[in-house]
Amino acid sequence: MGLFNSFQVGLSGLSAQSKKISSISDNIANSGTAGFKANRIDFEEALMQSMNENSNPVASMAGVKEGRQGQVMTQGEIARSETSTDMAIRGEGFFELETSYGKAYTRDGSFQFNKNGELINGDGHKVLGFSVGQNGQITKSKQPIKIDLTERAGSPSSQIDMTMNLDAREEIKEFNPEDPYATSNFQRMVKVVNNSGQEKYITVFFTKIADNQWSYNAMVDGPDAPGDNGEGIFTPGANGTINFDNTGKLAGVTPGASTITFKESGAQEIALNFGQDSEDENRKSAQYGTDSAVSYQRVNGNPPATVKSIGFGENGVLQTYFSDGTVKDQAQIALANFTNKDGLKRLGSNLFTMSTRSGQAQVGAPGEEGLGDIESGAIEMANVSITEEFMDLLATQQAFNAASKTISTADELLQKVINVKG
Repeated sequence: MGLFNSFQVGLSGLSAQSKKISSISDNIANSGTAGFKANRIDFEEALMQSMNENSNPVASMAGVKEGRQGQVMTQGEIARSETSTDMAIRGEGFFELETSYGKAYTRDGSFQFNKNGELINGDGHKVLGFSVGQNGQITKSKQPIKIDLTERAGSPSSQIDMTMNLDAREEIKEFNPEDPYATSNFQRMVKVVNNSGQEKYITVFFTKIADNQWSYNAMVDGPDAPGDNGEGIFTPGANGTINFDNTGKLAGVTPGASTITFKESGAQEIALNFGQDSEDENRKSAQYGTDSAVSYQRVNGNPPATVKSIGFGENGVLQTYFSDGTVKDQAQIALANFTNKDGLKRLGSNLFTMSTRSGQAQVGAPGEEGLGDIESGAIEMANVSITEEFMDLLATQQAFNAASKTISTADELLQKVINVKG
């Protein structure tokens, strides 16, 4: 290798170290960028091929060349955020965004809702997720996440499910609707929703009318019933009988009337179910020699409710919180992963896109199929270590200076050769 070749080798070193300094500078500049993945540059030796006098290929040194340029896809530190719509991925995966130039992927979960209720990133790209079906279950249908802030309409109660024990030791009585407390053995107050969406109370009176047989009478207290009756004066409503066998197990229910009438909203049908239709023995009422008590109660129907707040629950499920305390799932964040995530192509603005090296996106729900979990109210920071970058910068600076020294040395030697020949 001659002196002229030394210039080329030295220049290749300067070029390589310049690129390394540029990469380090970019990492340091983005050390505070959420979701940023550090740049990485690897170098390889360069060789020149030539032929000797025997026509044999000979390799000689030609300096250095760029071997691999990519990004370091390690997990960044997760920090808490004061914004409820911020999200961080703990583990594998990328958020999937819908952009004007196709699908893009990011680890930056700095999201917000726009004026149309769509979840977007800082550049306005829509965040994709899975919708919720009519049954309230999350589907595999993928679309931009959009919040629904409409009020929930009320629905009147039509059924009361109740599992209880009625004390077999109770004495037989004759029920009198004008004196229900004194002529019944057990009472239960139940909150229902009337046809106007208002919450009202009815009282169900249970009376032992024969061995292994009880009556039930659902009644409305005076102020809520038609007419001008005062409190404590009940109006009859739904009724029927409950039968047990000699072992105390439920033998059947014979319903009578099922109409409950309220003052403001009129009559509505409310059926009482004591477990007679259940296949689960634990959901059937019984008659044993222990105190009367209700172990399970459920009433359908709900009053109208307004949206009080929104937020992301466990694993990126978007939820609306209503004024009546109920919670509704609306969508779930989708995550994408790649066979070779190092092969993703940078787009800028913390975005990546697929390439032939990365493979196709494999999309799923957080926590499934090797995908990471979502932490709401958090953000993933850049995976840049300032300390390590400064150490690399010092080493690169020394390498740059050394490469420039080889050029100046070769130049001095060449001048001496020229002077000798002169």
